[in-house]
Amino acid sequence: MSEQPQPYPSYPVPPPAPKKRRFGRWIMISAGAVLLVIIVIVIVAHMNGGSISVTATKTNTTDTTVSDLAKEGSVWKDMNVHFTATISGFVKDDSGNTAGANVTDGSFTYVQIIFPAGTDVRRLNEGDTIEVWGTDGGTVSGQNAFGATIQEVVIGTAYLTDQTTGYQE
Repeated sequence: MSEQPQPYPSYPVPPPAPKKRRFGRWIMISAGAVLLVIIVIVIVAHMNGGSISVTATKTNTTDTTVSDLAKEGSVWKDMNVHFTATISGFVKDDSGNTAGANVTDGSFTYVQIIFPAGTDVRRLNEGDTIEVWGTDGGTVSGQNAFGATIQEVVIGTAYLTDQTTGYQE
């Protein structure tokens, strides 16, 4: 009698490899969602008048912090402000040009600054510490990728000094 072939191999089969967690994928999705929020805020700001009337000079500003500006929302609207912050990411306008940056003072709160015309963005980097003199444009709202409404304070910058590189505008 001849042996019938067995439907399964007779040697031990190793168990399937465990699925690898794909943290990189979640990071990319999260970064994409943040970028989408930033783009929406810039577009909404453009649609709501398109510009902030910047009246700040280095002598007529009130010293404050990013945390206070973000916490108090539109209370500072149309006031001339001065603060120091770190660039956490750049913001593009609806034409794809770098128009500003999200900045923080290390308090896990952020405001968005709009660069003065003529700013050489090649001389600014994420992580640079900048000193800003500008006019608070109030709070703009937009929806993030998950459909939640978010708000961010926007500052029209009159002057800025990059304390890391020495660049001034």
